[in-house]
Amino acid sequence: MTSSQKAEENILGESSNRVVLNAAKDYLHHIESLTKQSSRIIQIYSDDLPHVLFESQEIADAFSQFARGNRHSNIQILLKDTRVLIQSRIPLLLLNNRISAIKIRKADESYNFGDQTILLFDHTAIMEKPTPDSHAGLVCYSDRAKVRTQSQLFSEYWERSSEDPNIRDQLI
Repeated sequence: MTSSQKAEENILGESSNRVVLNAAKDYLHHIESLTKQSSRIIQIYSDDLPHVLFESQEIADAFSQFARGNRHSNIQILLKDTRVLIQSRIPLLLLNNRISAIKIRKADESYNFGDQTILLFDHTAIMEKPTPDSHAGLVCYSDRAKVRTQSQLFSEYWERSSEDPNIRDQLI
């Protein structure tokens, strides 16, 4: 399936087709759709957060609504390099400092998950952006087996990660 398919046509946990993503707007539409359909957890790991994906106010608003929609909801963001986030002051950084359900941590230097960016939604859906220099990627609204594997890796990385004091200090 191509990126021309509307994100709204896919249902979290039901649509098992893989949608090819080719442009920033494709990622934005699917991130927003998946976030609105999720209720418990969003896990993101990345070398650094691609500006094209996370400088959007719409994504920040969707994350804010998700985090406030359920007292048990969490957004966990694990970055290899937090400098880009701090320097750019994207809306997500502001949310991290206002909403306790959103946590951004710096990955332990011994872990290497490559240049990819992976987003996991409610232990069900996965979005993959394999390289920072390309908009090519995939999203699948229902792939529990792959998400389980990626979530286990994420949890291992998360346990060994640390808070970056520069993220909190940035807005104080």
